[in-house]
Amino acid sequence: MNDIHVKENTNPYYIYALLVFVSVFFQSFFIDIGFAIKPFMIAAILIVSLNFKSYVIPRFLKYELCLVIFFSYYCLTGIFATHKYQSLRLIALIVIVLFFYSVLRFLFYRLALNDVEKIIRQSGLLFNIGSLLFFIMGAIQVNFNFVGNNYSSMGLLIDRGMPRLMGTTIDPNIFVLFNSLFFFYFLDRRHKVGTILTIITIVLTFSRGGFIAIGLPLLISWIAFENKGKAKRLYGVVLISLILPFIVNFLFKIDVWKIINARFLAVGDDRGSGRFEIWENALRIFADHPLFGVGIYNFQQYNLHYFSDFHYPHNTFLEVLVESGIVGLVLFLTLFLILLVKLYELQKAKPETHFLFLTLLSTLISMFTLSTAVSEFLFLFFAVCFRYIIENEKRWNKNV
Repeated sequence: MNDIHVKENTNPYYIYALLVFVSVFFQSFFIDIGFAIKPFMIAAILIVSLNFKSYVIPRFLKYELCLVIFFSYYCLTGIFATHKYQSLRLIALIVIVLFFYSVLRFLFYRLALNDVEKIIRQSGLLFNIGSLLFFIMGAIQVNFNFVGNNYSSMGLLIDRGMPRLMGTTIDPNIFVLFNSLFFFYFLDRRHKVGTILTIITIVLTFSRGGFIAIGLPLLISWIAFENKGKAKRLYGVVLISLILPFIVNFLFKIDVWKIINARFLAVGDDRGSGRFEIWENALRIFADHPLFGVGIYNFQQYNLHYFSDFHYPHNTFLEVLVESGIVGLVLFLTLFLILLVKLYELQKAKPETHFLFLTLLSTLISMFTLSTAVSEFLFLFFAVCFRYIIENEKRWNKNV
């Protein structure tokens, strides 16, 4: 695979990119000043200040143009929003993550693809090892007494008596979303240590939506792109997943099978941890504001007013639909449809990019149970896709 032209020594850019990339995965370490100042924000500002004179914005790809159009429209819905202060908060976050995205794609443009892959490997190992250790430290801190509900200790969340790993993120379900990139990358590259680590951490989240978001793309891949190599890797994942619970039970006295079984059997009783009711509320609000929605980041306020419930929608597509209407959802879906087709075509031409296609499928599935339209992980993934796509387009083999 030929690397695109780089104008300068890539070593400092490699260090900068690694710093920015890793910072995304330490989400739980933030400074609260009324809103969260996260590591990735600080890292992005630092990198731009160090590279201000050489900073450029490479040309946009088609899916990136759709990204800009959607978020521009999404922000504009704040004009007619009833609760404008809430809208301004999310608009400010969108500006920040777009800035972060611009920084990361600038750095990736300057790097050889081998360096980008090295960053993914190193970040994945650091994230999973750090999260696992953080989880164990939390378990030790509570003396492995997992009684209680909605109590967190370091990388551990005690959820209705269940010890769930959230690692260096703020939620077990978010952890699986963040880890999907590393899981599919390590599996695709046959990185045994990385694959085993990601399976361990994902299983310990006990995330029902996370298990489906990881398992369904694997099944689709096995059916649609079956070959001996992929089949062996799938069997390996299944085997590790079957053995792992016994090891965890022996070391930490956590009955993995019992907890997983209880989690899925409880879906009918807890109605998806209350998500089903929230989704019903969302559809009723949408029915009153179908075309342009209630305005960016106004769902919570309307949910409180209509139903005395202050929850997020826990469904990205419903959130976009309610807040920006049919127009916004069409723009949002167009963005992902274009990227999905592009990654499908790319992995057919370049099988080594298959992990990107699987990660996108996993992310889309996760969006049905999470509110992630403005997640920093999503923009990091977009930046990774940008780098792999331009690697295979000759028109990018020129100076900026």
